[in-house]
Amino acid sequence: MWAVFETSWLVMLVHSVALRATECTRRKAERSRNYARGKSVHASLKSSAGLEAGTVPSWGHELVRAATEWDRRGMRVQIEPGVRLFVDVDGCSHRPDGDRLKKYPTLVLLHGGPGHDHSAFKPDLLPLAEDMQVVFVDHRGMGRSDRRDSSEWNLDQWADDVIRVCDALGIEKPFVLGASFGAMVAMRYLARHPTHAAKVVLVCGTARVVVEEQLAVLDKRGVRREVREAAEAFWRNPTPENGAAFLPLSESIYAVAAPLPPSRSVSNYDVMFHFMLGEMQTMDLLPGLAGTTTPTLVLGGIEDPVTPASGMVAIADAIGPNATLELIAHASHFVWADRPDCIDLIRNWLLLPQ
Repeated sequence: MWAVFETSWLVMLVHSVALRATECTRRKAERSRNYARGKSVHASLKSSAGLEAGTVPSWGHELVRAATEWDRRGMRVQIEPGVRLFVDVDGCSHRPDGDRLKKYPTLVLLHGGPGHDHSAFKPDLLPLAEDMQVVFVDHRGMGRSDRRDSSEWNLDQWADDVIRVCDALGIEKPFVLGASFGAMVAMRYLARHPTHAAKVVLVCGTARVVVEEQLAVLDKRGVRREVREAAEAFWRNPTPENGAAFLPLSESIYAVAAPLPPSRSVSNYDVMFHFMLGEMQTMDLLPGLAGTTTPTLVLGGIEDPVTPASGMVAIADAIGPNATLELIAHASHFVWADRPDCIDLIRNWLLLPQ
């Protein structure tokens, strides 16, 4: 009787081990294929964000357990009562290193728009996950995040949401990268929370809108007359009607030579026009940058008419000695579409010891 039981147990054990080995091999091969294609390797919230005991306040564990949900829109994290933001994670925060787990830095990405989502970062920025954990976030009101009331669609709210997301995920001293509109959010975040980030990257951002500087870049690039007229009308008066005329023509100015990536965005144009017709009209983020002590990389394309290089210079000047200015030749607003090598520039600057 015992011999039969022992034999059955051994058979089941061998079968179980074989199945697990097969599954591990399959998953490893799948991960390799995904990285080869430049696609995301999605990690679970807890393992990816390093939510082990001691890294998150006690209430944070309850928040993650009770308020993280998977639905048709993906993973959403409750950052305050009734407010859930979409979060996607690529790369582990703790990785095997001999007989221990080594902690890697975390990079929080703030997307452009306003009104779009994080998809413009994929697949271009996925290689950064080789050296750091990358956290993609859809801003409040945008993408797969909760829409909320329009009274919450403002830079102060979006800047404070960076803190709330990091608190919910247990992220301390993050790298923060904001691109285009996301750079505006990052600048306000710097002003309101000057010691929170380890480093900040501002990509193709503007602290204030100066249409004459935008038009000067268009004239230097020699764009078609109809494109210039539509751009000027939209930049001076960003109504839905002017947007409908300009946006179909905008592809010719957002990149110099490279084709723009396909739009995969879950968009909310109500946010776009609410912000562009409201807060952006009088926005001036330069005073809040004065005396910034956080190391900040200011990066833009020399041929970008949307957020001209002159505005990037003004941002770096306002930050002062803690700013590093990089203006990329032969690049427009989608700077890494025109110049993929700038991603290595960003990586190397982030990993450079302070």
